[in-house]
Amino acid sequence: MAEYDYLPRYSWNDRDAYDLFRSGRLSKKQLRGFALRRGLVVPKGASLEEIADSIARVPLSWGEIELIQEILSNEEGASNQSISFISGLDEIPELEEVVEALQESRRNLEEVYQLSKVDESSFKIDLTHVDTDPTRSIGFQRERKHVSFELEYDEEGTLSIRHDATDRGAEVKDALADAIQASYQGEDDTTLSEITLSGITDPAKRIEFFRQLIHGVEGFEVDDIFDLKMERLIQASEEELLSTDDDEEEEEEAIPELRNAILKGTLLDASQWYLDLRKAGYFISRAKWRGREIHGEGRIVEFNASFKNAIQGEGFEFGTHRFYRLDDFGLAARQKRKKLSDKERGRLRNLLIESARNAISSIQSDED
Repeated sequence: MAEYDYLPRYSWNDRDAYDLFRSGRLSKKQLRGFALRRGLVVPKGASLEEIADSIARVPLSWGEIELIQEILSNEEGASNQSISFISGLDEIPELEEVVEALQESRRNLEEVYQLSKVDESSFKIDLTHVDTDPTRSIGFQRERKHVSFELEYDEEGTLSIRHDATDRGAEVKDALADAIQASYQGEDDTTLSEITLSGITDPAKRIEFFRQLIHGVEGFEVDDIFDLKMERLIQASEEELLSTDDDEEEEEEAIPELRNAILKGTLLDASQWYLDLRKAGYFISRAKWRGREIHGEGRIVEFNASFKNAIQGEGFEFGTHRFYRLDDFGLAARQKRKKLSDKERGRLRNLLIESARNAISSIQSDED
């Protein structure tokens, strides 16, 4: 949810309204509807910029501005998450001391941490911070954001740190992991690990990781794979690395080469485009799919997984946000997508994590 720190004395002007309507999170249809509610007649072929300019010229009450902000906030979906693991811990760290030390070390970054205990082995850290963008109008220069961290300690002595997949989340996760490891007083060394394909350069094995991940979510069978991003590892030859401009009398014409491709549709893993790219040495770096519950209501749930750094195979992100119920004919009513509750989303994310860990273990064992 977008929140902003306003100055004590702040007046709204047309520049502020224009910035809001041009934020990129309101569609042309939504802007047109808002203009009509304000009594403005907008030409049929008007662009988003023209509609925003028309609305910005009409006086708006502060209540209307807050209403628009609420609409924007409600449309924001839950972010993806990332996860790391600290193994080798004999006991749960003193997290209160760790969080206090972390906040003190980052006191100049306008961050506030709140630690809460979920149960005997699970904890949650809520981080509130302010991002400042001086290029925006005054009312939107200071945006207050939230990052959630979920920590869980298991019987094997591993502490998992799951967090929102944002740049600030990754930065704080690294600092948090360092603080936990530094405060640990046990005899054995601790190890920080992540779900990564780093070091695995065989495209077929990277594809196999996603295949096992997609088909390995417990309690679900794959209904459809509808979004794939394919990448290719392009490595310069030794001759290209050693050559210089002086070595060549004439500059050779560059040969076009496809670095990546995004496929959208249905049953993409059986499409000819996918099969051709796979044969040409491309691998999957992002996948979105729908899984059907084997038991229960048979709901269809949307899952996604990707690597932020596709070439290095690092920065694993995952998520699940919506589901469809089946109609009387056993078909998914996709026009009536519904958001998952926080509890259900957490359960499904745990299934995704387990599937990803099993897949990476399988791939790494094949490497050995």
